Amino acid sequence: MRQYFYSDPLRILGVDFTSSPRVAKPIVVSNCQLKNAQLTYLGMDEYTDWQGFEAFLAQSGAWVVGMDFPMGMPRRLIEALGWGKNWQEYVQLVAGMSRDEFVATLDQYRLNQPMGDKEHRRYADVLAGAISPMKLYVVPVGKMFYEGVKRLWRSQIYIPPFYFDWVDQAFEISGTKAIEQRVALETYPALAVRRWLGRTSYKNDNKRKQTEAMRSAREEVMRRLRSPDLVDIYGVSLVIEDQAAAEIVSDGSGDQLDALICAIQAAWAVGQPNYGIPENCDRLEGWIVDPSMLRK
Repeated sequence: MRQYFYSDPLRILGVDFTSSPRVAKPIVVSNCQLKNAQLTYLGMDEYTDWQGFEAFLAQSGAWVVGMDFPMGMPRRLIEALGWGKNWQEYVQLVAGMSRDEFVATLDQYRLNQPMGDKEHRRYADVLAGAISPMKLYVVPVGKMFYEGVKRLWRSQIYIPPFYFDWVDQAFEISGTKAIEQRVALETYPALAVRRWLGRTSYKNDNKRKQTEAMRSAREEVMRRLRSPDLVDIYGVSLVIEDQAAAEIVSDGSGDQLDALICAIQAAWAVGQPNYGIPENCDRLEGWIVDPSMLRK
């Protein structure tokens, strides 16, 4: 098992992702700093196009980012389509497709599957209670996978467990060496929110459907994030000014709150052996980092 020691302070980021960034629905990034198990919130950035997001991924320095989208596909799908023997192979193949070609490939695959088994889930999805990364409509996480992983793959960011050998701190990508300095982890803020809210709704992208009850739910989550509960669960305390906390709660879409939680999950992972990823994790599918995933 590998344990990581970064120099203090370490930049920690959280990303609430979308497959179609625009002014009305940007990619939201929470900027934080981790020092002595204390996570200090610094502010939010928004990216309304792919050019801005790609520039974000290209930033130098040491940082760890938690991203709220599936970074892998189900093994059953990969093997059935003959997409390759490892993550690098099938992501390179996906990156060579247009978005329409990727969608058509999954649509065609589903046509030949029996009712009730048209969208497979990864093992981590089952543990986390997450939907299938093959889902393209309503909650289009399949499109998020397509848009997100091809950019991560091209950026030469270290992405455990796909590049893990559990020993070395360098990996091969496109014939070159990349040092484990910029790290991307798959996170899932719903795992944190459900601890305190259960299945209570706390957000909606449609402003007309945002309610006071949802706002109260976000206030409760923020209260918990600023309480000793966070230390007990994630091993870090959150330092955030009252005004910043209020602004995050006021975001009815929940994107800012989700981005902050992604950063908290990433901060927890930094202090864990192998970033909190079990050694027997399916390295074709990937893993979602959160302490609850290790207790299931």
